Formats: sequence, C-alpha cells, structure tokens
Amino acid sequence: SGFERLKKTLALFEDEPEFVVIRLYYFGENIDGTPRKEPGKPTWETVADMMEESGTARDPRTLRKWRNKLVNDISVCVFGLPAAIGTGTYREAPEK
Repeated sequence: SGFERLKKTLALFEDEPEFVVIRLYYFGENIDGTPRKEPGKPTWETVADMMEESGTARDPRTLRKWRNKLVNDISVCVFGLPAAIGTGTYREAPEK
C-alpha cells in the first residue's frame, strides 16, 4: 500500500514542468519518458546538457533547486506533518 501511495503522489506532480528533473535524475528516463540507455544516475552537468538539448537550458544549480523543492513537496504528501516540519527548515522565510 505504501508503494501505491507513492505512485499516486508522483502522479500528482508529473504535470509540473520541473518534474522532468526527477525523471532524468532518479528514474533513468529521457525527457520524453523513454528509458535512458546509459546505466546509473547521471551527474547534474549531464542532466543540464540533456535539458539544453531539448531547448530548456538550465544550469545545474537551478536543477538541484527544482529537485529539492519537488522532493520536499512529495515528501509532505507522502509523510504528512513530520515531513512538513522538516522541509520548513529548508525553505526561505517569506519577506514581510
């Protein structure tokens, strides 16, 4: 049941434009969702190169920020309040 909950949660985020970073970095897929031929997890520079080839040029630092934001949001959906408290320490406080 935990795996099903995770699959449903990931489905909520698949339409986000930043989700492609999760797909490239963790799932071993290309931008279009097809399996990547190269084994193993790519470096952030490789992910940035793949993004640039698709016409969406981003630097590795931005891609890591996107990954962190999405992983935090996904963890809140899966684990609830304990994850929300943990991710709150990593986000910037809103300016007043």
